[in-house]
Amino acid sequence: MKLTEIMISMFVNMPELDNSSKTIKRMLNIFEEQEVIYNTIQIMNITNDTQKMMNRPQVINQKERYRVDFLPDRVDWVVNFNPSVQNNEDSINDKVRFITDGFIRIMKEFGYKASRMALNTQYLYDENSTPIQRTKFIAGIDDMDEIGVLSDWNTRKSFRKKIQLNGKEEKLNTIEELNYVDNNEVMINGKSVKFKGYFIHYDVNTGLFNKGERHSVKEFECFVYESLLAEKTIRDKTGELLCQQ
Repeated sequence: MKLTEIMISMFVNMPELDNSSKTIKRMLNIFEEQEVIYNTIQIMNITNDTQKMMNRPQVINQKERYRVDFLPDRVDWVVNFNPSVQNNEDSINDKVRFITDGFIRIMKEFGYKASRMALNTQYLYDENSTPIQRTKFIAGIDDMDEIGVLSDWNTRKSFRKKIQLNGKEEKLNTIEELNYVDNNEVMINGKSVKFKGYFIHYDVNTGLFNKGERHSVKEFECFVYESLLAEKTIRDKTGELLCQQ
């Protein structure tokens, strides 16, 4: 599998964060010695049945291929990868450590605690889907003379387990969405491109079970460790099935 994107999200209510000079000064404390561009993104904020356009801060590092979006209810740190390059586990872990360190600086600078946390990853596996491979993921569905060849299909798996985050019990959701596309459009690094093969998305999150902004730096670091372990476990299993003939 070839990694195309990692996104780590921290859910926190921060409607007061704007693009003022005060905010930019605090951003400088977070992103010092990094070649970043400070940008503004416009989003539609919906509250109490009212819609309002809002300007929100965004940080971009083109050299390191990442952006950080400061939305009203969460912070998304997105890193894009070149899909033509095979990344090993060490390089992935190094990038996640870099993102984690950045989130720690954000939490300390603004005093934020997270209500939820999420890890999302996207991969490509550019191999043809044979009927033999297909039965490993979907059973009882095949080409039909009456309607034609099964060209595109997808499966979704969801797992849930209890974990401890620095002594706090949480429920961890691990979701895999596996899509086979036959020369159809998929979104890669924010661009729509034609692709034939498997487009795989993993979403590991703490869910909506507990409310309140209660997770500090220690819990965030524990979540990153647990989510990476869960993502790699299911990804390795799917990778084995895809490689089998």
